[in-house]
Amino acid sequence: MKRLFYIILIISISVPSCQFEREVETNIKPIEPHLVLNSLLFTERDSSYFYLTKSRSAFYETDTTWWGMQKKDFEYIGDAKFQLQVNGTTFNLEYSLKDSAYIYPAKLSSDDNIEVMVNQKDGELKSKAILPFPPSVLSVDTSKIHKLVNNVENDYLQFEVKIKDYPGQSNYYRLLVNMKIPYYGWVGWWNSQQYYTDDPVLKNGMPSNVDDPDFNLIRFPENYLSIFRDMLFEGDEYTLTFYIDYPYELFSNNESGGFILIKLQSISEDLYNYYFSLQRNQYLGNEFNEPIVVFNNIEGGLGILGTCSETTVFNFDKK
Repeated sequence: MKRLFYIILIISISVPSCQFEREVETNIKPIEPHLVLNSLLFTERDSSYFYLTKSRSAFYETDTTWWGMQKKDFEYIGDAKFQLQVNGTTFNLEYSLKDSAYIYPAKLSSDDNIEVMVNQKDGELKSKAILPFPPSVLSVDTSKIHKLVNNVENDYLQFEVKIKDYPGQSNYYRLLVNMKIPYYGWVGWWNSQQYYTDDPVLKNGMPSNVDDPDFNLIRFPENYLSIFRDMLFEGDEYTLTFYIDYPYELFSNNESGGFILIKLQSISEDLYNYYFSLQRNQYLGNEFNEPIVVFNNIEGGLGILGTCSETTVFNFDKK
């Protein structure tokens, strides 16, 4: 038994000191690029933009510059026959070199039926969409609250936005909070944290505490795109509750500018699915997870044709 033990010990010590190397030649077949069509259509805007490009691999070659590595720009396509149907009427769209987009120079309205047809030497694309009605906002209340957040007590400006959901259909929304807040006489942007919330609707089903030991094998994507659906209040009224750090400097008498602008959007189901898949794709738990396929509603290619109608909920602008 002693002899056997010594042999095993010698082997276990000597093996880690060895280096095993093997070169494997790979012949990666280049990925054929696909046509990509992306557009976000709003109601009541003067014009709409459609962007036609070609896809590329995630391992696309980069340019080396003195400041580091930089990916080349996407290839925009301006030689396509681009047709847009609005409620059955067909328009031929012109390409704008300045905007790198095909432009429809007129307003779209809620409930407009949209169909896009693109013909180009590398393929044909089609997609359909309907523009949603704007969200119904019943009231907006604000209040100053004192709250414990992340183990720190602080003052916050709380918003309570009461909305009415359209009955008889599934509805999808997005909350946008855009702020420019002055700090001690100078103006800075708040980008990292749009708002705080304990609202289960605004958290879009994510648990309140992702560090809970019950979830220690799972990582949840944050709802950083602030999308939600009406599953918890379908056809009813609901009050969205969220808050921001109290902007003392913005409400003071100093001359520093700044603003708080809050909008609520009604978005199409396809756009919701695109945003939802995008969040999951960009928040993989680890390198062993299966890649998340980003939602696509372009027939014959890739991309998203999304539609949106928005309402301004709160606007405080200190000139």
